Amino acid sequence: MSLTRVEELLKEIDDTISNIEKFKPSELERDYLAKFLAVFISGTYEECIKDIITQKICSTCSQEAMLLVENYLYENFRNPTIANIEQLLLKFNPDWRDEFVKMHSLLKSGVDLIVENRNRFSHGRTFNITLRETIEAHEKGKEVIIKIREIILND
Repeated sequence: MSLTRVEELLKEIDDTISNIEKFKPSELERDYLAKFLAVFISGTYEECIKDIITQKICSTCSQEAMLLVENYLYENFRNPTIANIEQLLLKFNPDWRDEFVKMHSLLKSGVDLIVENRNRFSHGRTFNITLRETIEAHEKGKEVIIKIREIILND
C-alpha cells in the first residue's frame, strides 16, 4: 500500500529527526537544528492541512473549483496555529471545527509551541525551545495532523 502525501510529509519529518539524532550534534549545532526543525515542521504541517482539505473538497469538484480552493488556502492559511486551524476548519465545515476542538489541549500545545517558535526565529526574536523540546512537540503535533485527517477524510 502506498503512502498518502500527508503520510509521506510526516515521514519526511520523522526521517529528518532520526538523521539528526544519529548525527550527535554539538550544543551550538543542536540550537541551529532546533530552529531548522521548527521552520521545517511548521511548514510541513501547513502543507499537510492544505493537502487534506484540498483532497476532501476537490475529490468531486471541477478543475476551476479546485483552483479556487487551492488559491484560497495559499492566500489565507499561513501559520498553522491551533486558533488558525480552528478558523480554517470552521470556514469549510463547522462540524470539522466542532470535532477538532474536542481534541486534548496537550496534543494541540505541540503545534502551537513549534509555530510560535518558528515565528519568533523568523522575526528575529529569541527562540525558546531546545532540540529535544522541538522533537517532543512534533510527536504531539503529528497526532494533531492525523486527527485532522481522520475528521476531514473520515478515516
